[in-house]
Amino acid sequence: MTPNDGSLLGRTKNALSKIDRIYDYLEAPPRAANAKTFHLLAVLGQSIMKTKLGAYISKFGRAGYPLALTALAPAVPRGVNQIVARTMTSRPFWFWFFTAMFFCLVLNAAFTCGAGTFTPPGRALSSFCAADPNSADPGEHLYFTQDVYNIVLYLLVVPAYVAFDITIIKLFVTTWPDFKRFADTAGASASDASADLLPTSTNKRIASYFIVVTLVVVVFITGYINDILKPGALVRPAYWFVRTTGSGDRVLNSVGAYYLIMNAALLFLTVSALWCYIAISMEIARYAKNVGPAQANDKDYSLKKDAHVLLFSQALVYMKILVAVYAINIFIWSQSPLGVVNNALVSLIALLLVMTVFIPAPRIYLEYRWHAMRSFSNDGYEDTRSTREKWTTRALDWLVFALLVFIAEQRFPGFFKSLHDTAIWLRDTAMAPVNYLGNLVLQIFPAS
Repeated sequence: MTPNDGSLLGRTKNALSKIDRIYDYLEAPPRAANAKTFHLLAVLGQSIMKTKLGAYISKFGRAGYPLALTALAPAVPRGVNQIVARTMTSRPFWFWFFTAMFFCLVLNAAFTCGAGTFTPPGRALSSFCAADPNSADPGEHLYFTQDVYNIVLYLLVVPAYVAFDITIIKLFVTTWPDFKRFADTAGASASDASADLLPTSTNKRIASYFIVVTLVVVVFITGYINDILKPGALVRPAYWFVRTTGSGDRVLNSVGAYYLIMNAALLFLTVSALWCYIAISMEIARYAKNVGPAQANDKDYSLKKDAHVLLFSQALVYMKILVAVYAINIFIWSQSPLGVVNNALVSLIALLLVMTVFIPAPRIYLEYRWHAMRSFSNDGYEDTRSTREKWTTRALDWLVFALLVFIAEQRFPGFFKSLHDTAIWLRDTAMAPVNYLGNLVLQIFPAS
């Protein structure tokens, strides 16, 4: 079967080739400008690092930040990657998508039917379910079939980010030993490489990973449940997983126990996927730190052609998609009555931090080191992403940023105006020296 035939596969390949040509056309003009911009930013960064403030930043960046991430990022014990490769790899993306849909949508529907909070009394399906114990309560109730926001989340959004969570975790477990060897052989001494392979070190990293991730889950879920159970203080309606006592207090009903466990498991998966990406990123950063100028100046070698860098770029795109899907999740969540809880704001800030710092930092560091070893020449700059990956990540960044600004404007009216005014002030401040010189030239050489 040739790519030019009239089959679905042929038409798909033709469409992708046309998209690639469009990407190349859009990317070709600013390529030299990107190299010059990266060069100027690198020189500016070096100048800042020579100051006292830069010395403190550099000290933390070289010692504290990598040490903390390396200590917390998970490691894979020897042999585990083969086990996962035989089990998880055989399960496709859609298997995890529909599995998550079953646990989130189908089981919640079944449990609410048993608890009497599936649909309001008198509706068509209410005769098949248990009686609602809160039906005599005069307060506002929200049954499962009325909770449109959560139904949409459980039907599409949550299964999507769970599937990407597992995709990233699977990628980490099956490839992390290769990434580690890639970083070790880039220039680290034999003693350093062997020290990292000690079982004690691996066990400590695994223990630290589970402790930290579990603490994050406990703190977030505890705060979230406390906000929900406050009677009318933050969330007005009594949700389908809540029961109102005779004294007016809110407690979790039989569905609430499962709801609590389900949300804890979802958050655990999401934080684990982020930490797995960080673990891969740290090996790429170690490679960038250990690699010598001989390889960087090799004209026959390109970062884009290296299998490990290509795999890391794939993981980066997966993380960008995961962040975009999670931003959609927060956006839908913020429109519901549950959007007023403190976790919505905390999730917004955490997502912005992940998008702007944790995801791009290792790639930028690798490109900076590569550029530095090529003496910051204009032709020495190399973007590790392909053209398609670059435009895809840009589109996802703009989507996430737009959703976050919209949510922030809803939560804090006037936020967008403040952001716009700040951007105008930064622009005017940056252009002030240029405008001053321009006015000075006009005063010295007035127009006739």
